[in-house]
Amino acid sequence: MDLDSSPNDSKWEEKLYRAKLDKEIMIEKQNSHQMSVLNTV
Repeated sequence: MDLDSSPNDSKWEEKLYRAKLDKEIMIEKQNSHQMSVLNTV
């Protein structure tokens, strides 16, 4: 991937990548929270 050719595209890809990461982290947090709730019951 050539970053110099299109900085706008790379910024957009980075945003998309970060958004995806954030989403996955949120899902992980929800899952771990649900698991801890299940374990305490």
